[in-house]
Parts: sequence; structure tokens; C-alpha cells
Amino acid sequence: MSHKIIGYLPLFLLISGLTYSQPLPKERIREQIETIRMWKLTEALNLSEEQSMRFFPLFNKWEREKRQLDEERNRLLDQLENILDQERPKEREIKSLLKRLEENQTRRAKGRKDFWLQVSEILTLKQRAEYLIFQRNFERRIREIIKNIREHRRERR
Repeated sequence: MSHKIIGYLPLFLLISGLTYSQPLPKERIREQIETIRMWKLTEALNLSEEQSMRFFPLFNKWEREKRQLDEERNRLLDQLENILDQERPKEREIKSLLKRLEENQTRRAKGRKDFWLQVSEILTLKQRAEYLIFQRNFERRIREIIKNIREHRRERR
């Protein structure tokens, strides 16, 4: 357990440093978190140099695509919410947005499937399983750290 805590220490220090310093631009924070993720992922999966050279370009491309799809989805949901807030929402506009949301979801599912097929050619079965566990735990830890920072900031006010 203590080795897990120590493993996330650089991430905690990075994010907690934001509590006491000038806020960094969101993109810079994301880049630093992704750098730590890559470092920890390399360790967790025990990637060879060849695997790293093949895996990370693919991983980074998929992460960018996911981020773009998420941003698009959020914009569409905001538009849908605005339409539904109208006194008389237009059915045609609702249908159009729902169709675009479904297309977004389809592109995400296809992207995830394509990514996983390519990952299957690079990582062993055990490494793929470890990757899934790592991703879940890393995301959980990031959310916990951010939650703790927000709570700490509220207490300081």
C-alpha cells in the first residue's frame, strides 16, 4: 500500500502545488498529468523500449481523440439543454442534436475498438489487463486529489 502512495507522490505534489501557487493553465496541468501517467504506465506495465515506442503514440492519439469527442459531446449537450429550456422547444432541433450525439457516441465506440485492436498487437494479454486496471485506478486517484484540493481551497477561504 505504501508503495502505491509513494508512486502517486509526484502527482500529488504537482496538483497540490496548485493550491498554494498561481493557477496554471488547464492545458499545462493536463500535460503534466499525462507525463506522469506515461511514466507510471511504463512502470506498471513493465513496457519494453520497443513497446513504449509503439504504444505511446497510439495512446496519445486516442487520448486526444477522446478529449475532442468529449468536448464535442459537452457542446452538444449544452445546446440541447438550451433548447429544452425554451418555452416551446423545436422538435426538429432536438432530433438533430440527438442524432449528432448518437454519431458522437458511435465515433467514440469505434475509436475505442480501433485503439484496443491496435493495443492487442503491442501488449501482452497480462499487460492489457494491467492497463485497464491502471487506467481505472489512475483516474480515480486524480479525481480524489482534485476533490481534496478543492476542499482545501474552500477551507482556506
